[in-house]
Amino acid sequence: MPLRIDTFTIILALFLGNLLSVLLVWVYGRQRTTYLAHATFVAGKLFQAVAWLLLAGRGTLPDLVTSTIANPLIFLGFALEAHAVTSLWRPHGRKLLAKFLAAVALGSVLFILLEGQDRNLRVIMGACFAALLYFVPALSLLRPDHYTPLRRTMGVLYLLSSLGLLYRSLAAAMSEFHFALFTPAMTASVSFLPTYLLMLLGSVGFLLLCKEQDDAELQRAATRDGLTGLWNRNAFLEQTQRLLDLVHREGRASSLLMMDLDHFKKINDTFGHSMGDQVLVDFSQVVGQQLRRSDLFGRYGGEEFVVFLPHADAMTARNIAERLRVAVEGRRLATPGGRMIQYTVSIGSCTSDPEELPDLETMLRAGDHALYVAKDMGRNCVAQCGGGELPPLDEE
Repeated sequence: MPLRIDTFTIILALFLGNLLSVLLVWVYGRQRTTYLAHATFVAGKLFQAVAWLLLAGRGTLPDLVTSTIANPLIFLGFALEAHAVTSLWRPHGRKLLAKFLAAVALGSVLFILLEGQDRNLRVIMGACFAALLYFVPALSLLRPDHYTPLRRTMGVLYLLSSLGLLYRSLAAAMSEFHFALFTPAMTASVSFLPTYLLMLLGSVGFLLLCKEQDDAELQRAATRDGLTGLWNRNAFLEQTQRLLDLVHREGRASSLLMMDLDHFKKINDTFGHSMGDQVLVDFSQVVGQQLRRSDLFGRYGGEEFVVFLPHADAMTARNIAERLRVAVEGRRLATPGGRMIQYTVSIGSCTSDPEELPDLETMLRAGDHALYVAKDMGRNCVAQCGGGELPPLDEE
């Protein structure tokens, strides 16, 4: 006897599946760093479970309950689920949630206003609106800057669900007959299958996305400076050593810049440590904007920073260092009291010899020595290991 999957069976499975998803995600997510996203996802699944249960009662319960109430609940559930997924990468979660809820309110009002109108028109409107809500996380998950295999898989699932709902809308628009929820036609069942598939895999996928996000945060905490967001000392040294070896195998030189903010203790003593932190952040942003994409920039400790310049000979390093010095010299940072902070930087530069084996420790010592030379020469200048202060830049 062939297995027959009708719309009622799928809707009942959607109710049970969403109910189990609530339990699974709630238990797993109580102590996670992404707890707010978990709570939003659970709320969305709970609303969906209630809505699917009401829809399963079509023909037994009043139409006001199974249509006018159930569909807005589905909209709300879809919106909360979409928000939970997209908020894993977007910092302004409350603003995004407000937009989703405003869209749900608008869609629900329109759906209620269509009460008593052509039923196919309500199916078209409801399916299109639900498809739009699922298209948002699909778009977010499939963005190139967020790419991982897991995110792409989840993005495809949300996209298929969105297309399935659009297919339902199109089928209702082209139907010459009354397009009821439990229409025995294959079209009605097929339109719900992607949503059923997303329900089966979506909760586990969401938990895996949260774990992936938690792992990324842990990795960031282990490799990034908490104040400036730059590479911390250990991560910088590890990456620089790998890149230095790679450049040496190509037979090319690389350079290292050691940088120290001048009179930084005086800034802290005069304006307070909070403004001192702002100076460090401002400095990291100014320097970062001047560097090449291939350069490595890290905080070495305190007010000392370091830049690794792959494929940069002594002349290139000189030009970059001087450009950084000038950019920092021109900065003015306002304090809450209206006073202006002007700060400068001293830079020591050294370059590897492509004919010799690269030694990062030796380069660091040489760069540090050049930095002390720059400070001895009055600060706010660039010095190179073995050469004292660099000659003036050639006029262009």
